[in-house]
Formats: sequence, C-alpha cells, structure tokens
Amino acid sequence: MELNSDIISTIINTNPGDYGIYRLRDGRLEGIYASPGLAALSGMTAEEYNEIVRADATNIVLECDRELIGLKTAQLQNDGCDADITYRIKHKTQGFVWVHARARRIGLMDGCPVLMTVFFGTSSESEEHSVLLGNTSTNIYVVDTNTKELLYANEPAMRSWGHGDYGGCSCHEYINGLEEPCPWCCLPDMEGDSLHEEALYLPTLRKWYRLDCRQMSWHGRAAVAIYAVDITRRVERQRSLETDMNELENILSSVPGGVCVFSEQDGVIKLVYTNDGFFGTHCGSREFWQPFMDENILYWIYEQDREGFLRDFERVSKGSRQQGSATYRVRG
Repeated sequence: MELNSDIISTIINTNPGDYGIYRLRDGRLEGIYASPGLAALSGMTAEEYNEIVRADATNIVLECDRELIGLKTAQLQNDGCDADITYRIKHKTQGFVWVHARARRIGLMDGCPVLMTVFFGTSSESEEHSVLLGNTSTNIYVVDTNTKELLYANEPAMRSWGHGDYGGCSCHEYINGLEEPCPWCCLPDMEGDSLHEEALYLPTLRKWYRLDCRQMSWHGRAAVAIYAVDITRRVERQRSLETDMNELENILSSVPGGVCVFSEQDGVIKLVYTNDGFFGTHCGSREFWQPFMDENILYWIYEQDREGFLRDFERVSKGSRQQGSATYRVRG
C-alpha cells in the first residue's frame, strides 16, 4: 500500500506509546515520525535525539548491534512478518540501555518500504535490577557465550575495574586490557550450566577471586553470569600464615628434644605442630601418634595427671605466668 501524509497522520493520532515510523532508503532508516517519549528512552531531549537520528535512525543503536538491526530489517522486507528484537541504544548518562522493539512493514512511500517500530523500554526494569545487583560487594557481570562481549556489569564491578563505558567491548579487552581471551579464563572448562572456581588469580589486576558462573539467557542471547568475590586479602593472609608456619617449623625442627605448639578453643587443646623430638620423648613414632593428632591432647594423658598439666597450661595461656612445667604420663 502506498502511504501518504493523511494515512501517516491517522497512524500517529491513533497509536499510543513509544514508537517510530521509518522509511528504508539506500540502506538507511529515515525518520518520518518519532513519538514524544522516544527520546526519553535515551535520556535525551527531543533536540538531542533528533540530532543523532536525523541521517539514519540506526545511529542511536550501539555499533555492535547494528548488524542485528540490518538482519531484522531485511527479514521484514523478505517475508513481511513482524520482527521482534532486543538491542542496545545510546544513553546520555548511562552509556547505553537495552530496549525491546517490535517492527512491522506498513506500506510504501515513494517506492520505499515504510516500517513502524514500537518500543518497549526495559530501562525501568533494568534500573531496578541494577539497584538490586549493585547492593552487594560481589562483582556481577554477564558475558556473551559466543562473542565474549561484556553485556552487563554491576556497580561494584565497575568500581573494581576502574574505567567507563563497556558497550561493545569483550570481557578480556575491557577487564584485563587483552586482545585475546585470557589464558587463565575458566569458562572453557564449564561443564553443564555452572562452574565454581575457589581461587583464580588475575595477574592484570593483581587480585584473587572466588568465581561462580552460570549459563543464562540475557535479553535473548546465550550468556554466562559471573559472580566474582575478591578474596585477595584472605589468600595473602593464608600465604603469610603458611610462610610463618614454615619458618616456625624450620626453627623448631632444629631444637633438640620435643617441642610442641598448642591451640586452645572452648576448653579443647590441640596440637598444631610438633618436631620429631616429640615422638621420641613420648615413646612412639610419628606413625603411631598421627591418628591422635586431631584429638584433645588431654586424652593422651593419664587421667590422674591431667589436672596438674591443665593447671599449668591455663596459667601460661591466660598470661598469669610466662612459663610452666608439668610432669605427666601418656598412653603408649
């Protein structure tokens, strides 16, 4: 059907909501009409919005999604069926937002196809999700399964990475500044729909993360949601403790006689470390004593000798004495 200004006016006057009418000419979408609320989807004034879309309405679309728009437009011309699509458009303050659009070919104008597109903005829903997902210390981000494009990142992730708009960037490019997928990436190891990585080191950020990854659909795209918890301090503290323990073991192993390190919690005394001299003074080998190492050490001591051992142990552990001594018998 050939359209004229009267028909276009009728369409405008009888259709509520956010929509645009476009003429497809020479591969460009020329704007015929944009409803008053359309610019607001991009957080812009009508003047700002029109300046961007004047030559081609796809200029408001993120460049990485324009090919998809082209495919859907071609589909409309070929089979005449409605096209349903979710994609990203530029936003004045947020970089980009996702919109859901449904387009239909409604006729011809000057021999060129005319399309009407109705927009279902997901911005309010996305804002609620952003608030919800941003109220956490966990970095949460979503990556396209096929292209590794970064589709979403919450506020904690953005603060952690420390730079701006990620629209159209791959995760390895944006997060780690790499041209190729990260050598340490664990996503290729995912089996089924989830993966857990207890500790993964990112050398570019010099941080350790605990990761949980889950497959999902993000606005119709196959994607992986990644939950990353910064455990750098915990790992460094654990490594420091291991280093201190190794140094302690080196010192104590050179001391003649039996030397032990004990810990006490809730009245339970356990052996943390002992040198080889301990086993000789306690009438047994390491193999003999190993099964008892996780027990309360009072169980090793004859019942009649426990009170004296415990009395001196508590005096030292509570700081009333710098040192103590006890004579006791052990199981053998």
